[in-house]
Parts: sequence; C-alpha cells; structure tokens
Amino acid sequence: MAIRKRKARLIRPRWSSLHEAARQGDVESVRSMARLGRVNKKDASGNRPLHEAANKGVARELVKAGARLHVEDQHKRTPLHRAVLDEHPKVAVYLIDHMRKIDLRDDEGRTPLHWAAIKDDAATAVALLRAGAKQRVKDNDGNTPMRLAVTHGSMDFVCGFLKAGM
Repeated sequence: MAIRKRKARLIRPRWSSLHEAARQGDVESVRSMARLGRVNKKDASGNRPLHEAANKGVARELVKAGARLHVEDQHKRTPLHRAVLDEHPKVAVYLIDHMRKIDLRDDEGRTPLHWAAIKDDAATAVALLRAGAKQRVKDNDGNTPMRLAVTHGSMDFVCGFLKAGM
C-alpha cells in the first residue's frame, strides 16, 4: 500500500492591508483605505484594524471612518485591551476618551486596568481611573489590579494609582 504524501499548507490568517497599515502605524495608508470601508473587517483571530492600531493617528482615522470601539477578538479583548497589552498608551488614552464602557472583561476576567497593572502602564492607569474604571474588580483568579501590580513589581502603576487619588 502506497503512502500518499500531502503538501503542507501554510495557514495564514485573513489579514487585510488595512490591518497591516494599522499595525505599522501608517496614518496616510489607513486614511486612504478607511475611505473604502471595511474598517470593521476581522481577521481569523477576530481582530479588527482598530485592535492593531499602533498610534493615536491611526486610531483616530479608524474611529472617524466608523470603527466600532467595543468589538471583541477571540479572547474577548477590545481594542482598548489590546492597546494596553501592546504598550500603546496614547492609543489607550484616546480610546478611553471615546468609549462608553471601559471595564469590559476578557476571557481571563481582566479589564484594561488589570492589564495596565501587569504592564506597569501608569499613564493608562490614571486615564482609566479618572474615567471611572472599577478598581476592586477581580479577575478569574481573584486578583484585583493593585494585587497584580504588586505581584509584578509595577511601581509606576502603583505611583500613578496613588497620584490619581484612589
């Protein structure tokens, strides 16, 4: 009996040029492509171009073109979660200023404030707290943002938390 060999197929996510331009921070390309629509098209992981925004200018262009702010990827993370995770504090602060709900939880039960604590992102933490982020919310493991900050040695976060008067 002969064994048939299959060619390995490389599976690539459905990734648009708009996703790539957003990830690269190319404001001009995002502006021109956003005019064509499809600013809410998701890739195979459920990411929209706004999830990939690398700078405030890109986020602004996408929002202006109708990008939805409260969409979730496969891990239930919003563009705000991703801005914090990808360490883009200016994008995060821009999104905070434009979102109605900032305490949405991902599949680990973490809010953007939890991720700011882990990433030691004081600027985003202050913006979240001033916008009314809940500070005592616990993730799926029972951790509050402050507990995660202490566990991860996130001293900038702790200082920002204290400066915000919380």
